[in-house]
Amino acid sequence: PAHQIGDPKLPGIATSGFALLAMTCFLFAFFLPLCYTDKKHERVNLMKKILCIVAIVLILAILIPACVIAGSMDGRGEPTGEVLIVLGTTVNGTEPSPMLKQRLDAAAQYLNTYPEAVCIVTGGKGDENNLSEAQCMYNYLTAAGIDGSRITMEDRATTTVENLQNVRTMLDTNEVDILSSDFHLYRAGLIAKEAGFIPTLIPAKTEPLSLLAPWFIREIVALELYLIS
Repeated sequence: PAHQIGDPKLPGIATSGFALLAMTCFLFAFFLPLCYTDKKHERVNLMKKILCIVAIVLILAILIPACVIAGSMDGRGEPTGEVLIVLGTTVNGTEPSPMLKQRLDAAAQYLNTYPEAVCIVTGGKGDENNLSEAQCMYNYLTAAGIDGSRITMEDRATTTVENLQNVRTMLDTNEVDILSSDFHLYRAGLIAKEAGFIPTLIPAKTEPLSLLAPWFIREIVALELYLIS
């Protein structure tokens, strides 16, 4: 099953529940003092109401996408075991960043589980890198014992949208398995469907929490920007 690849720490639904409970407690603690009004100070009461409305909007803008993202962190669907697309991320010089390494370790596990599957690694070259993300990923997987003939590089794109649009032109099939960091799966799935894929989402566990937390927050912003673009 998809949720076994990458071994996420918590099922997405449980993570969503914890997030919702924590935010509910925060809302209660934050708004309780604002519930008290003073009839002698109408301006103060008006400011409290405005503050409450602004705070509610901001909190919901964080809470709703956070729960949606967390709900997809354990992956979606059963792997086809035929075509794996691995989405790239940061390269440090010529070496994969810790997050990219986590994706590649999950990809190697997948490819060993499905020895007939082919793999497409994605990601172009940043100005600060010595090689493309795709090349770095190819090097890592082949060093891990994966036959290079099973791996194709898409090394021109610089965004997830470009990654999947370019890969779509390389494939005859639209049923694929897409592997990325657990927090990135929901948005990756939306982009994949827009590109014409029927995706199964494969998670790579992001750890430690100190690495997950800032990327999770960044992903909330990225998802909202994607949805309004």
